[in-house]
Amino acid sequence: MKLFFFLSVFLPFHLASAQSTCEPVSTDLQKTSDCRYSQQDWARPTHAEWSRDIRGVRSGIINIYVHAELSDLRSTLVEAGWNESLAKNKADNKAYATAVTDFEVYRLKVHELREMQTAVESGKTCRSRGIVSCESPEKIAQSEVEIEAKLLQLGMVVQAMPVSDEFVCSQIEKTAFEQENDPFGGRHHLRIFETGSRDAQGISVWGVVANRDTGIVLDKNRANQAFFNHAIEANADNERDKVLVDLMKTKRVKTIEFSPVQFSCDPPLDKAKSFDKMIVELEITPLKK
Repeated sequence: MKLFFFLSVFLPFHLASAQSTCEPVSTDLQKTSDCRYSQQDWARPTHAEWSRDIRGVRSGIINIYVHAELSDLRSTLVEAGWNESLAKNKADNKAYATAVTDFEVYRLKVHELREMQTAVESGKTCRSRGIVSCESPEKIAQSEVEIEAKLLQLGMVVQAMPVSDEFVCSQIEKTAFEQENDPFGGRHHLRIFETGSRDAQGISVWGVVANRDTGIVLDKNRANQAFFNHAIEANADNERDKVLVDLMKTKRVKTIEFSPVQFSCDPPLDKAKSFDKMIVELEITPLKK
């Protein structure tokens, strides 16, 4: 029991605070060895590139590079079933927290209505099913429709949880997208960063950090999040491939190419890694105007 308590309480603190062993933490996010932001003409990287958290610690590998204007990349992700994340500011954080609370309340109301409906249809009393009193069948049906509509509205906010800010060469993510968010569990998500480069056709190239949150852990460095943070799936290749499959379903991926990259070192223990040491470069067909 004591061992279980130690592992469940102190191990997440240790993992979440682990640092990269090959490069010191730097608060100057511009002066990092993996920064190519000043390069204007696009060249495919030969070494892995990373986003960094607010402390300057390597966080996520840039595992997808997309040739597209941002509006086309956004619309393709939406078409592929991804939701654009809310901004991480006080107003959106408050809206999200309120939506999550209300969402759980309304889910309980739906459960109670269905218990009422079962009791009415079976001829049993509501009290026998733990419900104080039953509404009429018509009232139950009307209430369920209203609550389902409210759940749909709240769900749109719940599926747009703000992401923590990360940086590539001091540039904060331009936007982020997510799928299948469980507020108390995991989610698929990606951050989009400017690379500062354009290809030979003058099209912008965006760096995408795609990884999957798997649950909640304690993190002594996240006082602004009540010392909670998301754990990340160890193999970021899985999320990279999921994003590719989703994008390809839209029929808007024009070209796609896998390339090997070298790794000078691994990120901290609690961060995702690439197991196959590959990045993906793709081009998206712009929408016709």
